[in-house]
Amino acid sequence: MKCFYFVVFTLLFYSCTNGKTSVNEKVYVINYDINTKIIDSPYEPIGLLEQQPSLAFGKIEQPFFPDSMKVEQNLITQIDAYKSAFLHGDIMTCSKYIYPDAIKYCKKYYKGLSDEEIFLQFMKDISGNLQGMIDVCANKGIEVEIVNSNLLRKVEYDNDIIIVFNTTVNFCSDYVYTYCKEMTREIGVSHNRGVNWFFFTANEDAPTILGMHYSQNVVNMVMGY
Repeated sequence: MKCFYFVVFTLLFYSCTNGKTSVNEKVYVINYDINTKIIDSPYEPIGLLEQQPSLAFGKIEQPFFPDSMKVEQNLITQIDAYKSAFLHGDIMTCSKYIYPDAIKYCKKYYKGLSDEEIFLQFMKDISGNLQGMIDVCANKGIEVEIVNSNLLRKVEYDNDIIIVFNTTVNFCSDYVYTYCKEMTREIGVSHNRGVNWFFFTANEDAPTILGMHYSQNVVNMVMGY
């Protein structure tokens, strides 16, 4: 089973507004010191990882944040809501987290379609493979869970907060825990000091998407250049 099919849905992009930051902007960067926690698998079948080299034994435990870290709590809660909705085919909930500027950016791939049509087409393009694989796992007693493995850095500008973090996928039965070794780097953006969040993948298109709203200085800080 290829890990790719379980992480591909993180390639959706999410929210932004118009305008760019000013020349005299004040930008703050905080680097997190959070280690990824792995729960041991109760049983490690011999030969399993040779058959599935993209996996490792264990289960990634999502980081815990105290009440003093409301921004991070909100981030985790909302990305969990989005990922759960996607796994269950809840398109209406998913749409709340889609980044309008990124949908505009995707117009070059879906020419002639409206923003809503682009989103629906994207969901259609990937949902078939995804749902099919989830059903296969369910029939084998394997639970599929997308988790945030750790936070990397936080960039603050005015009322905006941008957090870069990693996600991966756990595949767990009652006796065997495995996870996808390749982490997916993602970006969360809030325009109201961490109350509401929108998400997109930190791939090669991310700097361009961020640049539709933020200055090059902010983009560089987010991307870690």
